[in-house]
Amino acid sequence: MAVQRSIRLSLRAKIILLSCGFAAAAAISIIWLSRQGLEQLHMSRAQEALASESRSVAIRLEENFVKMVEDARVVSLTPPIKGLIRSMENDGIDPEDGSNTDMWRARLETIFGSLMQERPAYTQMRYIGFADNGRELVRVNRLGDQIVPVAPSALQRKGEEAYMVEAMTIRAGKSWFSPITLNRENGRVDPEETPTIRLVHPVFRDDGQRIGAIVVNADVETLLADMLARIAPDHSTTILDKTGVMFRYSPTRRETVYIRDGVIPGKPGKLGPDHQNYVSMPKFELIVRGDRLFYDLPIKAIPKSDNLHLDVILEASHAEMMQGFNLSLTATAGAALLVLAS
Repeated sequence: MAVQRSIRLSLRAKIILLSCGFAAAAAISIIWLSRQGLEQLHMSRAQEALASESRSVAIRLEENFVKMVEDARVVSLTPPIKGLIRSMENDGIDPEDGSNTDMWRARLETIFGSLMQERPAYTQMRYIGFADNGRELVRVNRLGDQIVPVAPSALQRKGEEAYMVEAMTIRAGKSWFSPITLNRENGRVDPEETPTIRLVHPVFRDDGQRIGAIVVNADVETLLADMLARIAPDHSTTILDKTGVMFRYSPTRRETVYIRDGVIPGKPGKLGPDHQNYVSMPKFELIVRGDRLFYDLPIKAIPKSDNLHLDVILEASHAEMMQGFNLSLTATAGAALLVLAS
């Protein structure tokens, strides 16, 4: 009898152990399957979060470019543009209204200066003629907090500059952006080493003859720093072009840093991220590199931008973006064990 009871207890123990084993295996399977699904779900959500934020940055950046185009277009339609040419071609007096060259120049300087007061990133506005090897006709500079017209004797010839060569090919009503380069004065790089983008808008006579161009110089670092400070992205944001120029916004410091060829100008020996690592990144995809997640969105809405290719890249830590995944997985595991235990 004792032997039979022992056998029954042994069999019951085996059944219990076997049941526990099946339950544990089922729980592990449920948790494993749930982990796969939850990880895919949260990675998808992480991609959408970074993509959405990068689209917001790209839209605001595109708006700044469109604003530059519109500013140049409106200026090109103001009376001083053609009045100045008429006066210069008629011994300094405009035959249509009697204004002299100095009057027309002063009026255009006022227009340029007023616009630059509203656009902190604009460092120069110029009206450049195609005659006399691209002689500047009117120019206003930003010098610190001052908006300063340039005297006629200090105006330069710009006919050999790439943007003026390009200006000879732009169709009426169209504009062109230069690549980001350092500003140049009198053929030399400006000591300030300001990263500059130029908007060129051609000017034509009524008969269609090309006579000059409105050229707007913008300090890209100032433009982007102001824009990103207003947007205040939640994640590290990099804006880069193909030439090695990068601008990185830090959400913790709320500042934008200019990086050229991997070096932060003015900070010897301090290296920024490798530009090529970003250039080679696949577009419109969530990329995992170590413990970092990246999303790269190219900017397309830039007029005639063969020389200007910009990408907006959002970056976050894997742990930061997957916090919800860990909580969901813990909750799923607990629920699975409760169900099986019952």
